[in-house]
Amino acid sequence: MIILTENNAFQNISKCLNAKCDSEIQVYDFLQFCIEFIFYDKTKITGTVPLNVIDNTTNLINLLESKYSIDFIDIESIEEDSENGKYLINSIAKQVFTNIDEFFNKSKSLSEKDLWINFPELSEESKKLIINATNAVKENNKNIYLKKYYELSSFSRDSGYFKILNSNIKIIDKIFEFNEKEGWNISMTLNLLTRIRFLTNKSMAENKYIFMPSVKRGRDDFMYGKMPVETGEIEKENPIGFLELPSIKNHIIKKGKGKPHNIMESAVKLREKLIPIQKYIKKNKINIFNDTKILKEIENAIFDELNVSSQKLKVAGNIRTYDYEQVSVIDPDLLINNKSLETCIQAFNEITMDTSGNICEYEKDLINNCMKK
Repeated sequence: MIILTENNAFQNISKCLNAKCDSEIQVYDFLQFCIEFIFYDKTKITGTVPLNVIDNTTNLINLLESKYSIDFIDIESIEEDSENGKYLINSIAKQVFTNIDEFFNKSKSLSEKDLWINFPELSEESKKLIINATNAVKENNKNIYLKKYYELSSFSRDSGYFKILNSNIKIIDKIFEFNEKEGWNISMTLNLLTRIRFLTNKSMAENKYIFMPSVKRGRDDFMYGKMPVETGEIEKENPIGFLELPSIKNHIIKKGKGKPHNIMESAVKLREKLIPIQKYIKKNKINIFNDTKILKEIENAIFDELNVSSQKLKVAGNIRTYDYEQVSVIDPDLLINNKSLETCIQAFNEITMDTSGNICEYEKDLINNCMKK
């Protein structure tokens, strides 16, 4: 299986490694990437971003490859002039139009400051264009509105989510109708752009990849591939609202002793040990983020699929151990030697049975090490 990661989240890896994070939530994007890296064979990064962000993305991909030998990342873009690109843009526009009045009403009271955080890559010039487009709606001037979004398109490698706003007459009419009845503000513009970007990225992933939005977007707007939820309605026991695998998160933080570079190196080592798990996930097209119980199911399935001839099962606490005398693997793709199998199962047990809860001893150290000083 291939992960499609939101570009905003990917940029936060660099911020963590260079101690330039502005908020704690960015640290969890870094941890989420590490977990994706451990279990999945390939990651694609969304390319619906301005050109300067594409350059930053390419530089970060090159850094991860040269420093950590991470060579499974590339950029996924929309070919707007292709039949598929045109279909995607039309499909997204229809999704945006669904329940649009209700969406506008919910957007009115959202925090402008919080919404700008969803667009950290925008230049000051782009921000001015968005503000001017908002003012054009307030002044009931469609020509200026369309002109500003056309100018915004020039800043993006993929201008698809801007095209949705300036090419779908139904959405444009709805925006201006709503302004006449209820008024319009910058929060509504930003939330509409946020929704369109999310739907664009999600549509790019549909039937091809597992889409992973940033942790912030997951917390604020969506819950793991499910339908949108009202902003702020997050399970209390999961304050991040996105990392559903606390035992693995805790394990890699502790292995790296709260230091981001050490955590990355620890993830690389774990990835090498868990190759049979990765292959099983890929073969069965499993999304480990959909269900917190899925890892136990994978573990059981792996044991079922492996015919261990000497099955002298020993129980040491909650940890399973086997005598590895001879191993015959039903699936030739999972064929590995005895030592590799033993290493894999031991590593898998270790990361899935960490019972230290949501906060481990080094988590505060990690956050402090990643924050901008």
